[in-house]
Amino acid sequence: MSETSKKETVTVEEVFPLRTLRSKDGKKLIDCYQQFRETFKEVPPLAVDPDTGDILNKSHEVQLVKCDPIDIQDEVDSYFDSVDLKTNIIRLSRQGIDPSKALEVATPEIYADISQLPDNINDWKGFFAEKAEQKAQLDIQIKEAQRKAQEAEQAKQKSLDDAIASKIAQYMANKENK
Repeated sequence: MSETSKKETVTVEEVFPLRTLRSKDGKKLIDCYQQFRETFKEVPPLAVDPDTGDILNKSHEVQLVKCDPIDIQDEVDSYFDSVDLKTNIIRLSRQGIDPSKALEVATPEIYADISQLPDNINDWKGFFAEKAEQKAQLDIQIKEAQRKAQEAEQAKQKSLDDAIASKIAQYMANKENK
C-alpha cells in the first residue's frame, strides 16, 4: 500500500480529548467533564498580606496561586430560579399579571420578514453594512424632520406672539382714544 492510498483515520478521542470517552461497547460517547474547575488568583509582585504583613510574592513577576475549585454544577444550578418556567410564572402572577397571559408578556409580538436573510458570513457582513447605511440615512431623515418640526413650532409661536402684540397695540390705541 502506498502512502497516498492510506486514509488517515481520526478517532473521537483525538478530536475531543478532554470531554468525551467511548462507552465500553464502543458505540456511545460519554461526557466526562470535570465537575470542579480550578481557579487561580493573581498575586502582584512584592504583594503583602494585609493581615500578617508577610510578603506573599517575593519575585518581581506576577504569580498565579491556586484557589478553591468552583463546582460547575452548583454554578449552573444557581441560575435555576431565573430560567425555570414555573418560577417565572409564579413571579408574574405575584406582580398581578395573569399566568395564562405570561407568555404574551414575556414575548411580545414581533413580525419580521426573514426571507431575505443571508446564508454565509460574507453575505451577513454585506447585510449589516447595508442596514448600517440605511440606519444612517434614517437618522439624517429623522434629524431633518425634527428640524422642520422645530421651525414650524417656532413659526407658529412667532405668529401667536405677533397676534398678541397686535391685540395689545390695538388695546392701547383704543385706551388712548378714550
